[in-house]
Amino acid sequence: MQPGKHLSATYLVALYALAALVLGACGQSGDSTPPPSSGPAAEPTTPAAASRFLAQASFGANTSSVDNVSANGYTIWLDQQFGTPAGSPHQNYLVSVIASLPPASRRRTRT
Repeated sequence: MQPGKHLSATYLVALYALAALVLGACGQSGDSTPPPSSGPAAEPTTPAAASRFLAQASFGANTSSVDNVSANGYTIWLDQQFGTPAGSPHQNYLVSVIASLPPASRRRTRT
């Protein structure tokens, strides 16, 4: 065996073992309690900040949603959004429009 090739293989094995140890230790703190939240607590905010947040996080804001975020904070609004069912009035409308379309065999196609 050539000394250089043996050293390269040994080096790779050691590197893989080190990587496995480092990755295996990630996220294992020994207890099952979740870590504390790193973000700020849900605090009320100003209407201007709430409006800006809603403009970035939704399809727009109305007075009631700005009031909701201003009074309750971002975290509660996000929890409410993640808790809503997947369907929406827009999706229901699109499903009804698609159902009212003629079958594909009746559509005109360009040739």
